Amino acid sequence: LRAVAGELAGAAEAIDYFPSYEIITHPVFRGMFFAPNMRAVVPEGVATVMKHFFEDQFRVFGEVVQSASSKPGKKGKVRSESDVMCEEELLNAFAK
Repeated sequence: LRAVAGELAGAAEAIDYFPSYEIITHPVFRGMFFAPNMRAVVPEGVATVMKHFFEDQFRVFGEVVQSASSKPGKKGKVRSESDVMCEEELLNAFAK
């Protein structure tokens, strides 16, 4: 998947790749970003990835100016807790 992502990013200027998977799975972290099931990522892992993502975006694009259409209060699709639970059950079903 990483090779395909890199190929696509190299082929089109509008496509970029951020190594979130590589940050989470890097050996230096010794699995500390995984929950005990070794599949889910703990909040500290998400925070680390997002910190690096936003620092990288700021480095490349500068300060972000929020548009009127992206201001709080606009409705968007939000995953419910039941959606997450269903996904976990699906993954568990295939693990057997």
